[in-house]
Amino acid sequence: MILLTEIRHMWPEKHILIDRPQGVNTYTFLHFINTVEVVIDGLSVITKPHTCLIYSPKTPQLYRYNAPMVHDWFHFTVDDPDYFSKISLPTDVLLTPSHSEFITPIVKELEHEFFSDKSMGSKLMSAKSEELFIKLSRAVAGETPYGVSLDTEERFRELRSDIFSDLSYPWTVPEMAKRVGLSPSRFYSTYRSVFGNSPMNDLINARIDAAKNKLTFGNLHVNQISDELGYNNVTHFMRQFLSSVGMSPGEYRKSSRR
Repeated sequence: MILLTEIRHMWPEKHILIDRPQGVNTYTFLHFINTVEVVIDGLSVITKPHTCLIYSPKTPQLYRYNAPMVHDWFHFTVDDPDYFSKISLPTDVLLTPSHSEFITPIVKELEHEFFSDKSMGSKLMSAKSEELFIKLSRAVAGETPYGVSLDTEERFRELRSDIFSDLSYPWTVPEMAKRVGLSPSRFYSTYRSVFGNSPMNDLINARIDAAKNKLTFGNLHVNQISDELGYNNVTHFMRQFLSSVGMSPGEYRKSSRR
């Protein structure tokens, strides 16, 4: 059984230096959304985006970043000392999955469950953690769960990168579909197959995540953030933010800066 002790998803840090020469008493899972410098066995490595790392207990931990960064992380214990070898997922090395879109949603579910008081929460968290690690093992091995060709998958990943790089653009499904040469209906179903989410919900989530970073690290007014993220009016932005995050942009800014 996997037991979580601490967890956060999409956790922002202005500047970070983690230096634990003796490690910690639990396992540590890290998913670096952006690049970060990690020291492994005395060697300094600049990671690629979405690199993962599972520190085993008491393994020295050293990673740093001198600019704002975002990462998913949690500490946990495992009752089977051979668990990770059984699922072919190495610990204490940098892991570069072929796809990573499943990681943050699962960690988000785990965090929600961790801080709730629902029945059988520990069992559900253990199961979801196993789901995460098995999917990560497959992704590290280069397996793809999608019923599309590698060429199609690559085109969709390039499109998604373009979308996330220009969140102010008034994206629509027909516009997205045109860019990959598919009909809107075929594009919609393929997008869901590859990323596990509809294209517009994926866009909304990306805009909300970008807004959270801007609220945490910047001083722009909510109206300005709304404009920069492609919303036609601030009321629409505030409603989507409240629905997604559970608090208003202003409340989130105050809570993230405590």
